[in-house]
Amino acid sequence: MIYKLSTEQKNSIVDQNIFEKEEDGRTLTFSIKNIWQSGYLTFESEGLPYLDLKNENGLPVFAAFQVIDLITEKGCGHKFEFSSSFGAKEEDEVQKIFAEDGFRELEKHGWRQTSLKTWFYGPLVLSSLTG
Repeated sequence: MIYKLSTEQKNSIVDQNIFEKEEDGRTLTFSIKNIWQSGYLTFESEGLPYLDLKNENGLPVFAAFQVIDLITEKGCGHKFEFSSSFGAKEEDEVQKIFAEDGFRELEKHGWRQTSLKTWFYGPLVLSSLTG
């Protein structure tokens, strides 16, 4: 069966996009945490999956499911987190690059995304899409 899982409350989906770049013999790493207003994921399960729908501690999506599709709608904010190897000037440069054209512009400047982590926070809603 195919199931749909969504958050009951808005602004409860967080993506953490991790980027790396080799520069001057250093590996620079930073992440962008995006907060989404709403969204859902679909996944397949042979039986009714056990889920704590209260979800008080947050659910790491890709660790919990083989996700078929993840749809997020309308970002409502993002936050940069830099490793200690960054200087203030480098942090400012990355933020300006991202402001130009987001993820595409980062890639043009040699940054590569190394991982994506997604969490659903707060109460969850589970529904069956197939019977």
